[in-house]
Amino acid sequence: MDGRADFLQRTIPVLLLQPLVVEAHPFHWGAESVGFVGGLLHPLTGTDHLLTMLAVGLWISQTSGLLRCLLPLGFVAAMAVGCGLTLIPVEIPFAEAVMVASISILGLLLVLGARVPVGAGLLSVELVAVLHGYLHAYDMWLDADAVAYSGGFALATLILLVVGVGIGSLLGRLARKYRQARPMAR
Repeated sequence: MDGRADFLQRTIPVLLLQPLVVEAHPFHWGAESVGFVGGLLHPLTGTDHLLTMLAVGLWISQTSGLLRCLLPLGFVAAMAVGCGLTLIPVEIPFAEAVMVASISILGLLLVLGARVPVGAGLLSVELVAVLHGYLHAYDMWLDADAVAYSGGFALATLILLVVGVGIGSLLGRLARKYRQARPMAR
């Protein structure tokens, strides 16, 4: 990798790994977590959601074919499983720390340009999804219309994943185009 595309492909994940010095949702009020629109807005107004979904989308963009189409849907389904774990009640110790560690490892792999076996990458991404759903389910189930809130939350998550896949695909195309246009240095 070289050039601007290389710079972007290595810089964006590094920025995703920077410690967040602000609250995840600084502008959230009680009335915001009501119904479909509240669920739709929640992932779009918090850095934890934005960075996690964009990083996962960047990773998914490195896959191809049917897997690229199915992984965003699988992520949302695994997130729903995580939400469901709060209903039975299952306690996942250190869930937040494990989620932060797993997304940090994913970001590090993106920065290093490492090719991860599909199974290991899938397991990592699905772990992030289950933990993300689990950690946010408490907010959802406090809502009087939790099902609508969950639907909006899932839709916004899917949109963010698709945006991440799109950005990753664009960066990949730029890198290939740049390599083809640049003469070989000897």
